[in-house]
Amino acid sequence: MAKFTDEEMALGLKSGTKLERHRIFEQLYEESLGPIKHLILKNSGSEEAAKDIFQDAIIVLNNKLKQPDFTLTSSIKTYLYSVARFLWMNQLKKNKREAPLLDDYQFIPIEAKALVTLEQDEKSEALQGIINQLGKDCKVVLNAYYFERLRMKEIAKQMKLANEQVARNKKSKCLAQLRKLAGNSPSFQKLFKS
Repeated sequence: MAKFTDEEMALGLKSGTKLERHRIFEQLYEESLGPIKHLILKNSGSEEAAKDIFQDAIIVLNNKLKQPDFTLTSSIKTYLYSVARFLWMNQLKKNKREAPLLDDYQFIPIEAKALVTLEQDEKSEALQGIINQLGKDCKVVLNAYYFERLRMKEIAKQMKLANEQVARNKKSKCLAQLRKLAGNSPSFQKLFKS
């Protein structure tokens, strides 16, 4: 099977078919996971952490390629390694293990704002996971209010509640349940404290 060039990979990730994207991800996995795993294992990490960081770097690359103002100034392999290196440094800082990274590969500086989308996606996913543990009515009320940005009057009408005040009371009780679930979830706490 022929290898994709960087230009073909960038174009394929932006607008390729599902099969083409799959083949590109396989090539990236084959070519880029090794150096990233080497970096993380050499710097207090595990194979599992390396795979997680690699997946996050792929998400960042994918998101960046879809931005019209983004220009890739290095090879995709170097970009992925650089993002992974930045993510791992942040992880070490969170774990209070700050030390210079020992690495053997070329990297480029990555700005923190490049990773904002990834962090927002993680937080939205974590919040959605907690909301999914609530009852059906709570899911509807909180999704309508926070994600669909509906007003209480519209929520009351949609849920066939007596009035806005009943919808407000429902939202308040659901938020209390949500806080309790979030308070009992260490992974949720860690994500939103960082």
